[in-house]
Amino acid sequence: MTCYQFKDGLTVCTSGPTYVASRRPVGIKWCFKDRKHLPHDWIVIDYVEPSYYDPYGRYDCSRCHEEHVLFPGRVWEWET
Repeated sequence: MTCYQFKDGLTVCTSGPTYVASRRPVGIKWCFKDRKHLPHDWIVIDYVEPSYYDPYGRYDCSRCHEEHVLFPGRVWEWET
């Protein structure tokens, strides 16, 4: 776990650095940032150090390398 200390005694702890555990192409999707249909990959990101949190996945645009496949204001809802 990596912790950062800021002014006024504020401490923020994170799970540390991450890496791309897997990447697979999922085809052409609309990117709202680039406003184009572009190839996307599904990537799974995991933590380098042991962590309380599970790995997480997201879409990765081939141009901006961010996830902007949902219309602004929409969010993903995952079932457990």
